[in-house]
Amino acid sequence: MYVATIVASAKKRNLNAETLNEVRANLADVSRVAVIREGIAADIYFEQIDLGYKPPQGFDFIIQKAAARKKKLLVCDMESTIIQNEFLDEIAELGGFKTEVAKITEKAMNGEIGFREAIEARVKILKGMPESEIRALIETRLTYNPGAKELLAACKKAGVYTMLVSGGFTIFTDAVTRELGFDESHANRLEFDREGFLTGVAPPLLGKEAKLEIMAAQAKKMAISLDDCAATGDGANDLPMLHAAGLGIAYMAKPKVKAEIKNQINNSDLMAIGYAIGLK
Repeated sequence: MYVATIVASAKKRNLNAETLNEVRANLADVSRVAVIREGIAADIYFEQIDLGYKPPQGFDFIIQKAAARKKKLLVCDMESTIIQNEFLDEIAELGGFKTEVAKITEKAMNGEIGFREAIEARVKILKGMPESEIRALIETRLTYNPGAKELLAACKKAGVYTMLVSGGFTIFTDAVTRELGFDESHANRLEFDREGFLTGVAPPLLGKEAKLEIMAAQAKKMAISLDDCAATGDGANDLPMLHAAGLGIAYMAKPKVKAEIKNQINNSDLMAIGYAIGLK
């Protein structure tokens, strides 16, 4: 038995009976339809997947085995996933290097260059930036993506363990972890000299393989399998954990990620992940 969670934009709230009937007619052996949130989300239980079927435009469609949909661990990328920011780009704008650094960021997120190469090249450009100005970005620029706070609140209420695992920096992950209530976070650490100016990034670098390793280690610690884990991210460095998790969801993702990960959020918000793993 499979379950397809269909989710509309929270602003449009346009998931109606007509749309549900249309989807139901295109799935084989539907047993029942359960509305999760009126106008926004519903589950459709069925027995066969037609891989060629696409849901109506403007809706997100997450398909998984019904028996495994309740997850115990949620692992999230931070930048451009939980938050709207790419903070290296934000730091670069402060220093007048926005265009130069943003080009490297885009190549890295699309998998055109390696993560280590990209992060070292960008930090090298930004050497000498004051720590005080970098920290001030938390107050002046930090912006959460829609549904982030609701998703973390729902996970906390349901007892789902949550981890923020980022190729970004602890300066920012620590702030997001505290505000949203993640159970723990992992990221890279920027280094500053005694005068408080940026000198580099501390080894070892947390990249795509480390994200998967952290998820797997936490699953082992909790005595659960990777099938009990959900993961979400937008960039190429998220692909290993998205592929390995029982439910990997690409959030507003880069083309390379969309090409590889079938379950995607392109229209709704982050609470769609909560609906998909059975949260209210």
